[in-house]
This record gives sequence, structure tokens and C-alpha cells, in this order.
Amino acid sequence: MKILIIDEDPTEFLLTQHMLSAKFPEADFIGVSDRLKYQEIMNQSNQPDFDLVITEYKLGWTDGLQLFSEINRRFPCVPVYMLTAFGNENVAADAIKKGMTDYIVKSNRASLADAIAEYIRRIADKKGCQTSESDILYCEKWDLAISRLTSDYAYSMRILPGGKPVFEWVTEPFKKFLSEYGPTANASKTRQRNYELTIHPEDNAIVQSRNEKLLAGDEITSEYRVITKQGDIRYFSDHALPIRDWRIGQVVRIYGAIQDITWRRNAEDKMRLMQRGKCQRSCRMS
Repeated sequence: MKILIIDEDPTEFLLTQHMLSAKFPEADFIGVSDRLKYQEIMNQSNQPDFDLVITEYKLGWTDGLQLFSEINRRFPCVPVYMLTAFGNENVAADAIKKGMTDYIVKSNRASLADAIAEYIRRIADKKGCQTSESDILYCEKWDLAISRLTSDYAYSMRILPGGKPVFEWVTEPFKKFLSEYGPTANASKTRQRNYELTIHPEDNAIVQSRNEKLLAGDEITSEYRVITKQGDIRYFSDHALPIRDWRIGQVVRIYGAIQDITWRRNAEDKMRLMQRGKCQRSCRMS
């Protein structure tokens, strides 16, 4: 586990590191004391190079609530704790209201390790739930990630053992499309996570490469064709965001948004045919 600690006071950083090391001896720590270092870490890749964030509220270049908004927008599944000597009841209430994992004053620093351990336990318990209702509720906790992806065809996929992604949650418009145009489902398969897309055989390699990149943690946009149960071909542009389980360092879910670009691709194909026809007529005339 890699923990990012944002605090301008090097002594406070060492105190927090020492306290957490006793509880989590395998943890690595990254210290951030200024905006330059913070931006360098945040801009390294689309996937965070840290699993958990602890931030002071009062900083010379910003404040902990603003940092939380930035981190949560980029990496919505990374837990963020505020550990501060400068907060008050209003700051604490605002932090929890915005969705921060926890708020702890430095005079009670020792409780931070227990709070993190409890969070890990709760997440592990939820991951063990097997009912469809609990899976969907667990998934819907991440609507912030889904809301980043602007499309009516938004979805969540979970990763099965062996690396196969399967639908877990879909928006109503996408559910309607999958019901009307997706592969015919068995009568026993009525849960929405059993919906599937029939990929055009010529685009199987594209989708396979896409899945490999997603499981490696890369955010990616891919274009591929699907075949409806009526035999029609639709062109999709699929923007997908992998979500890593920070406890095990593996991608466990994928959030995405699909745009149906069939009209655009058909228009492009028609334009190419028209240009080819003009070229052929021009060549005959010459």
C-alpha cells in the first residue's frame, strides 16, 4: 500500500509516517509539501501512483477541501483522509458532506490507523457480498466516476477471475438497447449484468487489445462494430476508465460511456465513395 501524505510541516509528516508504519509495516509513504510536487505526482498518469491520501487542511498554496475535490474528480475510488491541526466543526462537517473518507484532528492522530484499518475491513466485507442487490448498490457508490463520462450509454463492468469483464450496471438507455438489439439471452439470464454485446468478428482483435490495456490500468477510447440481433451493424466509440482496488493493486472494475457513431461512420463511408467516383470519372475523362 502506498500512502500520499500532504503536509507542509516535515515533523508532522514524520509523526504520521511513524504512527502508520507501526500498523501497516508494508506501507510506502510519499511526502508532499508544495504544489509543484503535488502536481508532479498528479500528472504522472491516468492511474494514481498512490492508494490512499492524507491531507492537512491548512496549506500555504491551497486547502485540504480543494485538494480533495481535485483528487476525487481524477481518482474517485481513492480514499482521502483529512488529518489537521487547523480545522474546526464547520470544516469537519463540510469535509464529510463532500464525501471525504474521514476527518481527524492531529491531537487524536493515533485513531487514524484504526480508521484506515476499519475502512479496509468494510471494503473487504462489501466485496464479499454475492447478491445482485448488494453488487448494484456497491457499484452505484461510484456515480462520480460514471458522471465524468458523458453519454447515455454509461456502464460499469466487474472483472471475473481470469480477467474477463462482464456488465454489472448500465444506464436505462443502454439497458434498453441491450434488451432490444443485443444477443438473445436465455430465459434464466435476466439480471442486467448478463447483458452482452456481439462484437463484429473483424473487430475482435480491437476489443481484445482494448481489454488488455484496461486491465493494465490504461484509460482508453476505442472504436469497434457490434452486430444487433436483427443483423444490423452499429459503430460504437467506447471510452473506458479502469478502477484499481488499492488494497491489491489490480483493476477490479471498469466504468465507461459509449457513443453510437453509426451515422458519422456511414457519412464518412458515403463521402469516400463519392470522392472515389469523382476520381474515377476524372481519370476516364483524361
